[in-house]
Amino acid sequence: MENNQIVDKLVTMKAELSKLSIEYLDTKMPVELRDFGVVLKPFIELSDSFDKTIKKLKSDIITESIPKSNTIK
Repeated sequence: MENNQIVDKLVTMKAELSKLSIEYLDTKMPVELRDFGVVLKPFIELSDSFDKTIKKLKSDIITESIPKSNTIK
């Protein structure tokens, strides 16, 4: 599987994660505004992980075509 396909699947999974977090939040209503971060913390951490992985895979796609100057010897 190529990096582009993996990135596409991760983007889809991140969108599903967002939907799931909203559904979870609905089950916890009413939630005070100051508690939103606490309630959604697991989803936020997963979303951040997806973002980091997507960024890494996209940079790998770019670096495969043109090597960085510090890797050329």
